[in-house]
Amino acid sequence: GTTPPPECNEIIDINVGDTTNGDLAGQSNQTGSCGASNGAEAIYRVNVDRNTQVCASTAGSAIDTVLYIRRGHCSVGIEEVCQDDVAVGVTTSAVRFHARPNTDYFIVVDSNDAAGRFELSLQRGPCP
Repeated sequence: GTTPPPECNEIIDINVGDTTNGDLAGQSNQTGSCGASNGAEAIYRVNVDRNTQVCASTAGSAIDTVLYIRRGHCSVGIEEVCQDDVAVGVTTSAVRFHARPNTDYFIVVDSNDAAGRFELSLQRGPCP
């Protein structure tokens, strides 16, 4: 038989220009291609009305984040981009992706074995 796709935790809608925060706790259901990311994750969904370059960033987070973007489905969608650490010694993450209109993009804030507070911002344009 076929294995069902991994479960997605609650999906929260977010818009470009928003900054939000939350707590990662519980079990891990998702893993990105670029990091161990075996901690809990939070999943956000964004949908734009025109072609948009988007920067997703976890700057300001208290924990070591892994950030990845999936297109079309929260767990089995194509991974657009994945990043663990912005730079050596900086454990937050920032990724840029091109969002096409009327397409769901899932922003997964994941962690390396960490539970705790994260911040997520979504801005138009390249990452600073």
